[in-house]
Amino acid sequence: MDSTEKSFAFVQETSKLMVTLGTGFIAFTVTLSKESSAFTLTTPWEKCTWIASSILMLLSVGCGIWTFLGLTTVLEPRTIKTGYQPSIRNPKVKIPFACQIISLGISVFFFVLYGLGKVLA
Repeated sequence: MDSTEKSFAFVQETSKLMVTLGTGFIAFTVTLSKESSAFTLTTPWEKCTWIASSILMLLSVGCGIWTFLGLTTVLEPRTIKTGYQPSIRNPKVKIPFACQIISLGISVFFFVLYGLGKVLA
């Protein structure tokens, strides 16, 4: 396996992991919100951080799917130009992957803010 194949494999596995984390997070919080009083949204701050975290997590999962589609397009383009070399630096992969990482990170940040608000209240 050469370095190009490894780079595609790493991007694919990382994106898969983030999609798994995102869907697990969503399932976990939805399940606990029905069962636990710790997820009761009482203040506007809690509502805003919870909603922002949830929306960004869904966005992260969507960007993960977009990343997979970009990987597929780059690896198997409609028309192959002379000297074409697939790369993870292609904007069709790079942009959705960056969006996925950023939205996941910001979502976790908002969820931590929500948790701190609960602990400090």
